[in-house]
Amino acid sequence: MPLPQLVLDQFPVELIFDVFTYLTASEILHSFHNFSQYLRQCIRSYQHYKINFQSIRKREYDWICKVIHPDQIMSLTVSDDEETPGQMDLFFSNNQSFTRLEHLRLRNLEDFPNLLQMESALVALSACYPKQSACIFDQVYIRIKNESNNLFDKTPKNQLSIPVQSTENKDRILHTTKIENEPVVTVKGDYGQGTPTDQHLYTTRGVVNPTLLGAEKKL
Repeated sequence: MPLPQLVLDQFPVELIFDVFTYLTASEILHSFHNFSQYLRQCIRSYQHYKINFQSIRKREYDWICKVIHPDQIMSLTVSDDEETPGQMDLFFSNNQSFTRLEHLRLRNLEDFPNLLQMESALVALSACYPKQSACIFDQVYIRIKNESNNLFDKTPKNQLSIPVQSTENKDRILHTTKIENEPVVTVKGDYGQGTPTDQHLYTTRGVVNPTLLGAEKKL
């Protein structure tokens, strides 16, 4: 006796993809993967996944990596916190071809991962690292400066010769100069953003949104 067909199996794939846009990768897999062959085919074909590996269990991490390929990921958060130590090195050593990756977030950095060979469409990068690891700030800046031509398409290196400005409370703000039709890269270290133990670094292509970076303090 044939199994009854799911109502969702009658929906066009475009409509299924529209539903997926509102969900994370974990939500998609848990909600749709085990229901029908048609939905599993949709999951394999979808190319705009938003993946957050922060505080994820190893079993679920392995499941996502098995089902979803790097070239299907549009937004990615990777974390080296207490629950997922060494996750960045593990993930980026096994995956390099992120051809659709636009937004990358790196959390709880103790070192900046080697992204030099990463193939991506990256337009935004943010990194968050412990305040007590302030020395990483300079390392991150140097790595972004050296690797920006690879990470950010057509970003001229000479525009990343950025002055460092220090405020009384040790916040550090790095800026580049905007060139018409070229990316603006802004790097900001801010002890006042996020949790008390975090600093934040943000780089983006296009015009910087002050509401995203937070109001800059006067020097």
